Order: sequence, then structure tokens, then C-alpha cells
Amino acid sequence: MIFSLELIKWYSENKRSLPWRNTRNPYLIWVSEIIMQQTRVEQGLPYYHRFISAFPNLKTLANAPLDEVLRIWQGLGYYSRARNIHYAANQIQQDLNGIFPSTYLEILKLKGVGKYTASAIASFAFDEYTPVLDGNVIRFTSRYLGVYGEVAKKENAKTMEDFLLLEIKKSKAPDVFNQAMMEFGALHCTPQNPNCKICIFKINCRAFADNKVNSTPLVKKSAKKQKRFFNYVYFDIENKGIPSTLISKRVQKDIWQDLYELPLLEQEKIKKSDIVDFFHLPKSSEKNLKKQFKIIHQLSHRELHVVFWEYHTSLDVISDTLSPLYEVIPQIKLSQKAFPVPIVSFLNRKEETEKILSLDKNN
Repeated sequence: MIFSLELIKWYSENKRSLPWRNTRNPYLIWVSEIIMQQTRVEQGLPYYHRFISAFPNLKTLANAPLDEVLRIWQGLGYYSRARNIHYAANQIQQDLNGIFPSTYLEILKLKGVGKYTASAIASFAFDEYTPVLDGNVIRFTSRYLGVYGEVAKKENAKTMEDFLLLEIKKSKAPDVFNQAMMEFGALHCTPQNPNCKICIFKINCRAFADNKVNSTPLVKKSAKKQKRFFNYVYFDIENKGIPSTLISKRVQKDIWQDLYELPLLEQEKIKKSDIVDFFHLPKSSEKNLKKQFKIIHQLSHRELHVVFWEYHTSLDVISDTLSPLYEVIPQIKLSQKAFPVPIVSFLNRKEETEKILSLDKNN
């Protein structure tokens, strides 16, 4: 059996129809690869269409404000990807006269582009013989070769890379070979309980022979998630007849950098008086502060316990104590800003509640 030929035959019969597979445009391929990092295709596909609709080419992305890029990215998570792709678009526009680099080594110099992404773009757009090693390919290859140690170790990674480089050259179609490897890992050689009995590679698969499929690949266990406790206050402000609220931008190097948020007090055990004191609110106004709801939001390395509060007031009452970090914004314009998912959930829930109350009032 010739591995690459069998693989490409399987791919031709089983591949999914995905928009970035019908193009050699490196920009479109690049966007798809960045979006699909740590994201399932089903989840990422709507974001791909949304992103390309907003920024159909490299120039439009480079010329867009970062705030707008983050707003389009909103909800997809791992926002450093959005910041990096925007930065890299400007790199290409300013340093390379807007021409996308055409080799693996040049693509690798772009901000936010690692070995896997550079290999994917170089092979899909420019037919360079650079094998990809994403999670799906690593899982499939480590099982097939019987790489049972930690796949991140240099010697194990090299074993897989050497095998893939040999096979991609045999295929004489680097773009198709890489797509096929990724697709086989995604659709057939799945993380848990793949259907090995009907696998076209079972005769030569070491993990199948050794009954180690479900324990391969071996990955280092991630550290225990850090818990953080966020208390967000939604200031419902009467501002000369315009319902307004307060927001600020997260500029520190932390989660959600460059996204907007509501006024925040990060503290685990909290009382109304803590919030009143922290935001320098009138002591007598605790009654205006109401707890709305709490959610637990999971990130890759953190578990966020987020509580939302609401405080009704007028701008003249709090204007003297407002921090210059806060921006007063009409509530109707909140949708123009990029917020983290928990805040989007709160704003959507608040909007739905207000619609229901309005309907009840009018009936």
C-alpha cells in the first residue's frame, strides 16, 4: 500500500466542501487557518464568512481600525489571533507593498504565524512541499507510526515530520496531501473511539495493532485553571434624556486585551458597600444597586466567575466621581463596540428582558 495514494483517494471521496478549499488566494487561506486555530470548523465557518465579508482582501483588513476587527471577531475567543492578523496585514501592506509572501520561510515571519500555519499557506497557495502538523495530523500520524511518548518532544515531532515530508513528496500534490491528512484526522481518526475496524490504514497502524489508539497521542496535562472573580456594574444612566452607560477599554496585557468592558471590580467575596466605595458612589445609594445574575465562563487557562450588577442613576450624580478611564456612551451604541462573551450575553439578556417588559406594558 502506498500511503499517500490511499490517503488522497479517501480524501477525494470523503472531503467536506469548505470555501477556502476552492481558492489559491493566500489571503483567504490565511484567514481561514487563523480562524480555525483552536476552533471547530462548524463553529468557525460563520465567522470566516463574516470576516471575509467585512474585510474581503488584505488592504481592507490593514486599513481597518483594530476596534472594528475585534468587533467582527467578537465571540470567537483567543483575541490575540485578531490582533496578530491585523498587525500582520499592516506588515504586508507597509513592508511588502501589499504582496503576500510566497514561501514558507517568508510567511513564517508574519506576526502570529507559526510553523503549522506557514506550512498550510505555503502548500495550499504556492505548492510548497511543507507538511502540516496540526492537532488532527499529529493524532493520526502518531497513531499510525506508534509514537507513544509526548508528541511535543523534539525527537517525536521529528519522527512524524520526517514521515510526512517523505509522503508529501511521493504525493506530488502538497496541497491535496496536507488537506487530506487534516481531513482524515478530523473525520475518521477522531480523538476518542475512532472506527478502526473500517479504517483503510488499520493493517499498518501501530496503535491499532498495539491496542493503544485511545491513549495516543500522549499530551502533557494542562495546569489547573486559575479562578478569577469579576463584578461588572452596568450603570443605567439618565443623560439629558439619552439612556447611557459607562464602558472602558482593557488596555493591559491580560485576557480580552483591547476589548471594551463595563466598570469592573475584581474581587471574590463582595458586598454592595464594596462596590459603592470602589466607584465612589453616594453612601445612601446602595438601594440603587441590584444584583442581576452570575455566570461561570471557561477560558483555556482560567475559570471566570462573573457577577453582573445594575445601578440606576443620573450623570450629574456621578459625574464628579467618574474615573477618566470610563467613557459615557448611549446604550443604543453598545452594539458598535467589541465586548467579551460574558458581557455580550448580559447585554443580550437585558435587551430581551426589556422587550418582554415593553410588550407586557403595551398589552
